[in-house]
Amino acid sequence: MSTNTESKHVLVLGDAGVGKTEYIKKLLNKGKFEPRYIPTGKFTSTSGYDKFEGGPVVCYEWPGQVKYGDITFPEKVDEIIFMYDCTSKRSYWNVKDWQKKVKEHYGEDEPESKVVGTKFDMGQRVEVSTRHMFWSKPIC
Repeated sequence: MSTNTESKHVLVLGDAGVGKTEYIKKLLNKGKFEPRYIPTGKFTSTSGYDKFEGGPVVCYEWPGQVKYGDITFPEKVDEIIFMYDCTSKRSYWNVKDWQKKVKEHYGEDEPESKVVGTKFDMGQRVEVSTRHMFWSKPIC
């Protein structure tokens, strides 16, 4: 375990309803799962301890409704998590739009990123194929 106390800064992006808030709550062990959809209305930040990688983390979340609007990116970002909902092909394909916005803003200084699919446990409602769920390259 690292003794570094500097927080890791993570930006979480994805369409509305993909599960960004619940992912952050799970990552930081903050509260119980909320099955009701409550849209995030504004840019938020949540601080806590990353229970998977260990260490302090600050998660920034953009509401998915602003996808086509202007995004003001945080100054310090160490990692970006692009999220999609496995029950929505549209949210999967829209990841490339989020990736383009990040590329436009950060250019050569683009932070490390990963793509996370949610709701893959929804059985027959899953629309994104397993082949697409496990890509190894950015979509765009």
